[in-house]
Amino acid sequence: MEPFSKRNKIEKEYSGYGEASIRLRNRLLQLHGDPYSGDEYTFGTGNTNWIHGRRFSKDMQMHFGRKISINDFREERKTTYNNVFDFIELYYNRALQDLDLRKRALLYNDICLAFKNSGSVYEFRKGEVNLTPDIETAKKISAVKTLLEPGEDSQVKYTNLINGLINRSMDPAHVIVEIYIVFENYIEKITGKNSFDNALKSLKNLLHPIQIKLIKNLKDYRGDVVAHASNTPKPTEKEALWYLEMFLSQILYIDRKNK
Repeated sequence: MEPFSKRNKIEKEYSGYGEASIRLRNRLLQLHGDPYSGDEYTFGTGNTNWIHGRRFSKDMQMHFGRKISINDFREERKTTYNNVFDFIELYYNRALQDLDLRKRALLYNDICLAFKNSGSVYEFRKGEVNLTPDIETAKKISAVKTLLEPGEDSQVKYTNLINGLINRSMDPAHVIVEIYIVFENYIEKITGKNSFDNALKSLKNLLHPIQIKLIKNLKDYRGDVVAHASNTPKPTEKEALWYLEMFLSQILYIDRKNK
């Protein structure tokens, strides 16, 4: 059942890229303790209805390299969004070891709802926090994949970078480098040219001069990322997604004009 405010869209929460909002943090932290975790010396070490609190504290200490208060995850000035996501992944991993199937399923569902109800651009899936591109971007991702030759290096690279961005296993800077390489290989292949500059020149009849300039600027941005130029901050997931969307749009436009 959806309550009144949800049905009528009176209040829409949002937790953005590189962010774990206060409400998302609070929802996740409500799952720590009753009814899912507690002190195993109170209920018994063999009990499968509870996440063993002391074992989880050790998991946390091993991961973060220090003792960390659960309440620290409520405050943005004390913990980053990465810290919060690490916390909930560690908590669920401990649940896989300590809880029975029924209780584990309940916790999984509650974690998923915490992300959904907070309007997060991330979601919890298969025990991991994943980035969720919007519907239009997801459609473009699929459309571009069909344009790349199955089994070829470009499609493999493309698949890996998309997975790396979504499951947050690839550094955003690396994602940007890989996106550019895929685009470069794509235009070289459809034009039959052996360099990016020559391929771009041969597309002048298809592209507006402003588009040519945009692509060159995107190339320069990628170069700054590779060189770690002092005037270019380290890219975030949000910037990597923006860069991806720019090139997806270019590839799809070139494909339509080239037919």
